[in-house]
Amino acid sequence: MVEKTLCFLPSIAGAKANCVAYTLIETAKANGLNAFKYLTHLFEKLPNLDFIRCPELLEDYLPRSDQIQLECK
Repeated sequence: MVEKTLCFLPSIAGAKANCVAYTLIETAKANGLNAFKYLTHLFEKLPNLDFIRCPELLEDYLPRSDQIQLECK
């Protein structure tokens, strides 16, 4: 039984990454967004955003944002 669990979640880091991915997908769906469009938008835009120094920039990328609602329905 333990071996099957280890194959499914080989590491704590992998489990955490899965949690983040599933949370983003379910949050997008809960806000009426197309999850694929939302994730694509995030993956295209966030790498070029200086949100480490200016975390308030992330507000524009939350699922409830008007612009996100327009672009990711």
